[in-house]
Amino acid sequence: MKGLIPREDVLNVRKHYFQNWADTALLEPGTSPQEGIFNSSENPLHHGGIGAGDLPLSEKEVETLISSHHLDSYLHFLDNPTLRQMVRDIMDWKKELLLRRTMFDYIVWKPKQPIPTTLHHPPPDTNPPQSPSRAGESGCAKGEVVFDGAAEGDGVGEVD
Repeated sequence: MKGLIPREDVLNVRKHYFQNWADTALLEPGTSPQEGIFNSSENPLHHGGIGAGDLPLSEKEVETLISSHHLDSYLHFLDNPTLRQMVRDIMDWKKELLLRRTMFDYIVWKPKQPIPTTLHHPPPDTNPPQSPSRAGESGCAKGEVVFDGAAEGDGVGEVD
């Protein structure tokens, strides 16, 4: 949701998250981690995420995928009071407990064919229906990797 959290905070967590991927083939050579642009010479289906039907092909990417969710900048981002209040408001919760089980859902945006991880969606060849946020209406650029740190099943739940 644009404007909910300061843009600089979002760009900062994206930069730190994708810096962790510098030694892999995920990002377009010559671009910055903050841009998060997918490597156009790679097959997006070879870079599955946690919960995807297939894990990335390289052991390095699997290790990076796991370690990326333990970065201090990422964990700090999850504690953002505005983000947490939004979840409480949407769910009509008085208070919540954030479990330390997290997922980043990234999407490789290609014109007319966004390729989501299969964490929440079937593989692209099954022609799944695309929700607006998954269909590129978020304003992401061609080849941009978009991630969603507050995905379904992220371990946020109401506490009595």
